[in-house]
Order: sequence, then structure tokens, then C-alpha cells
Amino acid sequence: MNYNISNVPELEWLKANSVNGTPEGADTVNKEYKRTLCSIELFNAVLENNYEAFSACQPEKTRITRDSFSEIRTYVKSVLKTTDDENAMRAFLVINDLGKVGDFVEKIADSLGFKSVDHDKILYEGLKAHPEFSPTFFALADKYQQIILTGLKTAFNMGQYVQCECLPANLAPLTKIDAEALNYYMIHVLFDIAGAAGHVNSNGSLICNELYWKKFSWALDTIICMVNGKFEPKEAYEDYLARTMQYFNVSSPVIAKLCNLVRVSTPEEADEIRIAVDSLDLETKNNLDKELMATGIGKDTAILMYYAPATFQNALNYYKKLEPETAIVKTIQKVAPLMSLIYMKIRAMEDCIEGVVIAFIADIAKAAMEPENLMLSLEIQRVGDDFIVTRGGYDVG
Repeated sequence: MNYNISNVPELEWLKANSVNGTPEGADTVNKEYKRTLCSIELFNAVLENNYEAFSACQPEKTRITRDSFSEIRTYVKSVLKTTDDENAMRAFLVINDLGKVGDFVEKIADSLGFKSVDHDKILYEGLKAHPEFSPTFFALADKYQQIILTGLKTAFNMGQYVQCECLPANLAPLTKIDAEALNYYMIHVLFDIAGAAGHVNSNGSLICNELYWKKFSWALDTIICMVNGKFEPKEAYEDYLARTMQYFNVSSPVIAKLCNLVRVSTPEEADEIRIAVDSLDLETKNNLDKELMATGIGKDTAILMYYAPATFQNALNYYKKLEPETAIVKTIQKVAPLMSLIYMKIRAMEDCIEGVVIAFIADIAKAAMEPENLMLSLEIQRVGDDFIVTRGGYDVG
């Protein structure tokens, strides 16, 4: 039985003017709605074994292979065995971004007094306390509600892990999750990411190509090993980095992490990142080395730069239009010092960090669409234990 999209009110909410959309690429009308709809269509394509529909928009050079597509389908079908399972996953994809909807966020703040820079945390707290706030979630059987809440409770973002945006400490809550909830959560993340460019091209997945699936499967494997007791969170993170180091043919975990943050896809591009990092001033290099390798575990406090990949990507897209051959180097030279500065400004704030805190830089990511304006000024506002970084306030020149 097909899922009736016309009966899903939350999809209409994603068209609201109050939606705080992902700050990557040019905004389009109903951006988050289109992304969510694309995710559901890609999920359907996998269930229907429709390789062409899933990969139609991908260039042949980077297109996901039929074998990898089969791996995705085998994984999905091994977890979702019934029509109810499949529809619960569609529901999960529908509600995934409610934490970005202004009206939903305000209802959570008014009813619970809860505020956060992390839309996933808002979603979890809202659904846990008021499942009726989402008709689609409320209509699910209790079994599926609990599976979804268990995954959301971890506050883990698989997309951030794949692109090295999060820290080793962020993996720790997964050690307590059961296999069913873990796999539901991972499948929902996979398709959420696969449809993330649906506002640009909804004819398949622009994101989930061959390399992305390789990295996702490497990351998933390290998590499963961790859940099974083979790795501690730091070891799982290091194992994922080691696999990407091997793929990119680099010897430095910092360079490997930057390769994932910038989303380059070849060893040649990785070498350009190494060259760019070598060109940075010593203070910036040393600070990036320290911050990018922080774990957030114990006394090794860490700052999660939320939307760092979007910041790099927006700047990279800008420079590619001007001078493609130097775009990666210029992107690193422009964005890396700013990241270093944000790290330092937050560290300088008294008693600012315990474990992992988030520096929410959506406004900076938007500014990176025209990166020559990035270094004008910064303002850092504290929200609970985390921080929102925007342009404005004190000079940073």
C-alpha cells in the first residue's frame, strides 16, 4: 500500500515562511518541503528496486553502482519487513525536520520552556512531551513512536558523523541503543541525506552517489562495531577517519577530516586541501589541529561547528565559478581562519564548555555564498549551553 502524501499535514507545515531552512545553496520556494518529498520518493525507489529512479540525476563518473544500490536495498529490507514498518519510516521522514518549523518550535518553547539551537533536540523534546503536536507521529502505533523516540533521544546526527562535523563524544549515546531503534534511525538518516538536494533536482539523489554510500557504510560499520563492544566511541571515530585517510591517500587525520567537511571526492582534491592548510599562518594551523581533533570526552572539551560543511560548500561553489583550479585552496584560506577565530572567541568566554557544545553557524554559512564578506564582524550569543554565531557585533579583522 502506498503512503498517501495528501493526508500528511506536516508536509504543508514545511512550506511555512517560518521554516528555518538548511543554509546551503540558494534558497528556493518550499525548500524543506521539496527535500522531504524527495527523501520519501527515494525511499520508495529503493523499496521498488528502481535503480534508475534513484540515480537518474547522477553523473556517470560518480554514479552509485548497481551493487551499492543493492546493498542499500538489502539493508533496508532486512530492517523493514512489513508494510507497517515501511509506513513508519515514511512517517519518520515526514516529521524529521519539524524542529525547523517556527510554529512548532514556538509551541515547544511555550509548553516546555525548552530552547535549543539543534532542531533534532527540539523535535525529540516536543514529541516526547506532546506527541499530539504531530498528527503523523501521534497516529503511529506506540511501538513505532518508541522506536523513533529512542533514536532521537541519542541526539546523534549520522550525517554529521559521515562528514566529520560531530565529535567522538557524540557517538557515546549510541552504545545504549537497541539494534532495532539504531537501524530505524540510520535508515531514516540515509534517506533524509539522499534527498537533501531535492530542492535543486528531484530526479533521483544528487547526494547519495557511490562515494557517499561508501562513506556511510564505513561509518555505519564503525558504529555497529562500537555497539557490539569492539570499539569505544573515540576508537570508532578514529577507525572511520582511518578509512577515509586510506581512501584520500593522506597521512594526517586533520586533513582527512577536512576532506570530509569540504566534501571533496578524490585524492587529488585532498592534496589541494593539504596545500591550502600548509599555506595558513601557524596560529590558525595549530588551533585547527587542536580543535578538529578534540574529542569532547572527559576533560578534552570540544566545540561542534554546526553547518561547517555548508559553510565550506557555499564558499567552494562561489570560487568554482570564478577560478575552478584554485577554488579548494581559496575556500580553505577564507573559511579555515574564520573557524579558528570562532573557536578562540568561544573558548575565551568564561566557563563556556563542558563536554561538547554547539556553535550554530547557519548565518555564517549563508554569508559564505559570497565569502569575500565573511570576515567583516561576528556576534556570539549564548543559548543554553550552546552558541549562535552571526555576523554583527565586534570587528574580527
